[in-house]
Amino acid sequence: MNDELQSLWALRDLDDRMVTLQAALKRFPAQRQTVEQRLTTDRARLDVLKRELGDYQLKRRQMEKDIESLVAEERKFQGQLPLVKKNEEYTALLHEIAGAKQKRSDRETDLLVLMDEEERRATEKPLLEKALAALEAEAAGRLKAIGAEEQGER
Repeated sequence: MNDELQSLWALRDLDDRMVTLQAALKRFPAQRQTVEQRLTTDRARLDVLKRELGDYQLKRRQMEKDIESLVAEERKFQGQLPLVKKNEEYTALLHEIAGAKQKRSDRETDLLVLMDEEERRATEKPLLEKALAALEAEAAGRLKAIGAEEQGER
């Protein structure tokens, strides 16, 4: 009976150790998921920034084309000035020239604002890339440590 009791106590101790080890092993996937989720989030932020920078470039090119067309329109009106014979037509043409200049000025202002925003966002890119590289190195080390710890627990 004494041997039986000792065997039961030994089994109980083994069960307790098994429960403790299983609890420890359950935390490893959660830790891995946390590290990987952080990496995914930072990579997504960098991808969004890259897309935004590409969009800024497209918008800038379109605005530059719009400005060029407004300059061409202004030149066309300027070229028509010597051909005008009536005073009312001359005044109307000057009004058209002033309107074209104002439109061009507004578009140039919008372009400068866009370029400032693009430049501000572009300065964030190297910082994000550097932070992501550091995070990837840290995550690789942490995942390796988790794997080693997990193997030690088994």
